[in-house]
Amino acid sequence: MERKFDRNILIVCEGEGTEPNYFHQIRDKIIEKKIPISITIKPSPTEDSEAEVSFQPRKKSMVRQLKNPLTEIISDDDLRDYKEQPTRYVRAAQINLTNKEYAEVWAVFDKDQHPGHERAFKMAQEEINGKKVNIAFSSIAFEHWILLHFEQNITGFSKSMCRIGDDQIFCGENSHTQDCNGVDCVCGRIVHRGYLNYEGKRKKFQFSAFNNLVVTAIENSVLLSNSYLGNSTPIYQLNPYTSIYRLVFKLNNLPLDYIWKDFTEPFQFKHFEAKYAAQNPVITINLTRISDGSEIINDEDFVLVDAAGKQQICGTRKNLIQSINSDTITITVTRNSNFKPIFIARRINEIEYHISEIPF
Repeated sequence: MERKFDRNILIVCEGEGTEPNYFHQIRDKIIEKKIPISITIKPSPTEDSEAEVSFQPRKKSMVRQLKNPLTEIISDDDLRDYKEQPTRYVRAAQINLTNKEYAEVWAVFDKDQHPGHERAFKMAQEEINGKKVNIAFSSIAFEHWILLHFEQNITGFSKSMCRIGDDQIFCGENSHTQDCNGVDCVCGRIVHRGYLNYEGKRKKFQFSAFNNLVVTAIENSVLLSNSYLGNSTPIYQLNPYTSIYRLVFKLNNLPLDYIWKDFTEPFQFKHFEAKYAAQNPVITINLTRISDGSEIINDEDFVLVDAAGKQQICGTRKNLIQSINSDTITITVTRNSNFKPIFIARRINEIEYHISEIPF
């Protein structure tokens, strides 16, 4: 019997190994929970299981397979115009917004040494059928996200693994004279500190050995992101940096639909525009009238959220009558051992929330 899905998500990954296999294992957990959300990963994971969902996007004309690890459908013109690695992943995701095949699309890629990151980030801001491509980005490598499961690391590594020519050294095992012991490469740091071991002679770590610490990884990732507050350097030039946590948090909290917004991005109610402002430990929501009419903002319209997805109502009921042109809602953020909020979210409906990192 074919399963029915409430909505679907496409994740376009760099390469054929680490990222597709990682998200494949998260997807398997979603399937096991019988959550009615279809997750499609491109390229298909090399270790894909029989748990593959039955959802199939509609067929399109003028398609071909890429002659590279990304097995996404893309036209000949796109192959010529988007040769740079990161732009290709964003473009592949955009195609599926244009075709309306997916409700949400993500491009997952690393800094590596590829050019074109500035163009890729600009492309992702293009609105297509009312939606944009979400980016889950890491520098210098996806493995920094794995490292954050174990420590609050702010070291700017220069590579994922050290090499001599085409040969990987497998730093951290003390088996090579040029082992950097995790000084230069993030994989070496993971192994040298005893957090994980390589899976055989492969640049791979066992998912089950670190995923139980994902809440810690999300907390550490937000702390890393917040360490750049006030820094005007573009994200793609930061090292270290990862926004993988945004996609992982979203997937771990399905079927709730958390939609990421920048903290400084204005948002609207029916008759008022709102903007967040922050000064530790207070978040202020400034409301400014944009049209005639009365409006009620309920206390449950705003919630604080921790790394595990636990919510706490934090809003204040406001009856904004016609004569009120501006108002504020003040939220004091308190953290303790039982609840450490790192996000603030605005409730749109029963399942949909707009969510932002708390910038302190």
